Amino acid sequence: YGQLGDGTTTRRSSPVQVSGLTGITALAASVAHSLALRQDGTVWAWGHNFYGQLGDGTNLRRSTPVQVSGLTGVTAVFAGVEHSVALRQDGTVWTWGRNTNGQLGDVFPTARNTPAQVPELTGVTALAVGGGHCLALRQDGTVWAWGSNSHGQLGDGTTTARPFPFQVPGLSGVTTLSANLTHSLAIREDGGLWAWGQNANGQLGDGTTATRRTAVQVSALPGPTAAAAGASHSLALLGSGTVLAWGSNSAGQLGDGTAAANPIPGPVLLP
Repeated sequence: YGQLGDGTTTRRSSPVQVSGLTGITALAASVAHSLALRQDGTVWAWGHNFYGQLGDGTNLRRSTPVQVSGLTGVTAVFAGVEHSVALRQDGTVWTWGRNTNGQLGDVFPTARNTPAQVPELTGVTALAVGGGHCLALRQDGTVWAWGSNSHGQLGDGTTTARPFPFQVPGLSGVTTLSANLTHSLAIREDGGLWAWGQNANGQLGDGTTATRRTAVQVSALPGPTAAAAGASHSLALLGSGTVLAWGSNSAGQLGDGTAAANPIPGPVLLP
């Protein structure tokens, strides 16, 4: 779909430079589209655009970067499977692309090919974007969520999609967020890591494979400083520099020398 941004749709087995982009400070990529944030606060996009996820006012795929329309003062960008999200320096959140599960944060189910502000959501300091859901961390340490909720990844105790942001219950003092396809992670200022959503492979790290529709604490995890949610596994970085992993391991993604899933965090075997 042109997601490599080199002006072609040719697959590349070694790196090629993305055409015409300089002064880049951050990147985001999804299944078939890519985003870049420039130091001037503008956002550039390329690749698949069937749902308007490039934000240039069209639904044309692009093999070279185009500027996302009318969006300035951006500090971070995120790519969902078929939608895109930007955080501006004023603490507002802007979305565009597919909207079948309310992932754009408004009550209108139609896709949008230009950015629009998520209503009534301000004071945001960080975001995490899954396949079809979004999480926002506000400056007061609360977490707000919207979008797809098929596996409880919004943390509200249901599996009902939410087309507008609501506060995730039972979470406060949060400092860090991460999300992937159908599960979510949050680190609290007290050092606890909490998880919710799909858990078929133990990716929530609570010692079970039961789906959790509200946040549960990850087992035996002392003071993580960072966390990352994979498609069906999770990772945490401890202050000591140790990396722990849990969840699916069918391709060795836990780094423990086996291919066995583990619902409890275990150390990655670093060389």
